[in-house]
Amino acid sequence: AAAPRDLLLLPSRRVFDLAAGEADLALRMRAPPAGAALLTRRLGVFVFAVYGHRRHAGAPMLTPPDLGPGSRQFALARRVLADRPSGPEIDEIHLRIQAVKSGVGVGSLPCFVGDADPDLVRLYHGPDHEVRDDLFLVRAAATRGEPAIESLARALAQLFRRHRAAIAGEGGGPRPSAA
Repeated sequence: AAAPRDLLLLPSRRVFDLAAGEADLALRMRAPPAGAALLTRRLGVFVFAVYGHRRHAGAPMLTPPDLGPGSRQFALARRVLADRPSGPEIDEIHLRIQAVKSGVGVGSLPCFVGDADPDLVRLYHGPDHEVRDDLFLVRAAATRGEPAIESLARALAQLFRRHRAAIAGEGGGPRPSAA
């Protein structure tokens, strides 16, 4: 039997070098470049939309950082800023979730988080007010056949398949926004 392995989950914007062994698995919003020594599996579509607390739906927009022309989260925030004032810049998603839940502002959240929380409402609807990204499970080709990594990869794929609708923003469905 294979020796047990420790599992460390590290939420980070940093792109780890999987081929160099910096991590065994990664969830990425974009496919890695072709030709890399990586195994890639598309898990589905991951959707963000703008949510606010029911009692603070008129709050300012919490903005993510401007990461350049390809930053779809920032582009969404700019569209929303046409309707409301700008709030603090919050990059880390766990901090943005807490800020929206506490009424500090409205912000772009994963739909499976916003739709599942009865205190939050989706404030804008339609494709112009969503960020849709393909989500990929990526790992180093060298991990093929490692029982612990294979098992974790299968479990993650099953988890995302089971919750595909919620992750794609279809789980809770749009709820009327609080005025």
